Amino acid sequence: MAIKSKLLRITILCLAAEVLNFACVLLFRDLLHVPLFADTVGTVAITFLAGLIPGLVVAVLFNILRTLQLALVSGGDLYPWDMLYALCRLAIVFCTWAFAKKKENFQIRGIVPILYLVLIALLSAFSSSISCIIARIPMSVLDRLVCTFAGFEIYLLVNGKRSNYLG
Repeated sequence: MAIKSKLLRITILCLAAEVLNFACVLLFRDLLHVPLFADTVGTVAITFLAGLIPGLVVAVLFNILRTLQLALVSGGDLYPWDMLYALCRLAIVFCTWAFAKKKENFQIRGIVPILYLVLIALLSAFSSSISCIIARIPMSVLDRLVCTFAGFEIYLLVNGKRSNYLG
């Protein structure tokens, strides 16, 4: 019974973390127009509260729900490759968890916990920036392929030449 109770508690905390993530986006980005993502407050909190796996679940689920929200509710297009941006949130979870798993480091009085939090913030900012670049690679490559080939075809057309690579 204790395992069921713990699982139920973690599930409720994960749902609350998702709601918090969406509330932060609504407050900071949509209502206040503050140029912050603020969409991982709940993700960081659940990672501190419940550990790596719940943090990863919340990170991926938020990305899926946010992508669907932007596509369906806001009337935008649904791009499956937007799911790759979950890598950014996953990087944040791993950086947070690496430090959060040693709770005693945050029980120390003074500046030490603040320094740990600053370190987590810096590492997660760096790693999520790298992940963001990685997430963009497939679309960037496709975009460059289309633009390069199309631009070359226009060059050939303007100069009255035919493509020799198409046969």
